[in-house]
Amino acid sequence: MPVLGTLDIAQWAAGGVSKFDPWDGDAWVLKNAELLAISIEIQPVARALLPPGMHPSVPMYAVFSVGRFPESPVGPFTMAQVLISGRVGIRPRGFALKTLVNNEAARRELALRWGYPVAPGETKIISRHDRVQAQVRAGDVNVLECELTDREPIEGSDSEPLASTNLARNAADGKLVLIQVEPAYEYGKAERGRPRVLSFDQTVWRACGHVQLNQGITAVYSQCDMALPPPRFIMDPERPSSQMPKAAA
Repeated sequence: MPVLGTLDIAQWAAGGVSKFDPWDGDAWVLKNAELLAISIEIQPVARALLPPGMHPSVPMYAVFSVGRFPESPVGPFTMAQVLISGRVGIRPRGFALKTLVNNEAARRELALRWGYPVAPGETKIISRHDRVQAQVRAGDVNVLECELTDREPIEGSDSEPLASTNLARNAADGKLVLIQVEPAYEYGKAERGRPRVLSFDQTVWRACGHVQLNQGITAVYSQCDMALPPPRFIMDPERPSSQMPKAAA
């Protein structure tokens, strides 16, 4: 039997999800983006944070993903996410628990266009000679601190960022759907190193105590141009990902 996520979709949605309005048009191009992704193995209990429409990875891991985007159609913004690793069909994907964004217009558009589970928050990325640090705040509270140490250069094509799946309510019919977000990257610089999570607020990120950190996997820092195209596919979050996905728009 296939192993599936065990998230209670109705209960999760009752805590708040975005409204997704399918669209078709040109991709958002986010030039001169600065990204940091920290990947850490977690205990299998985190299956409780994956929808039944996704399969957990083996081993399971969490990605603490932060970004600074100085150029976008709605002005500069920062973004921080916590993703729980899994797959949709054969494609690796991370289920987004929450996305903290500091720009109100960006929050509105990221929710409507891609279903991101947005909330207000501020992210700082600090590049030092031996490490890259990230600090995320929600209001006056530090909710995430993480860093990459022992920096070494790599090819950007070797970084393989984990793309997200977002749970949102489809504006067309009011149903809950999983939205696959498929960014594309053109790298100017990329580095890898050792990952460290210094602090992580389980409550703010809706982790409910299920994200129990184990061994670090990797940390990747990059400077790139990032493109966010319209979502191509949506899925029923309650059905296994072997289902045929539907066109998003």
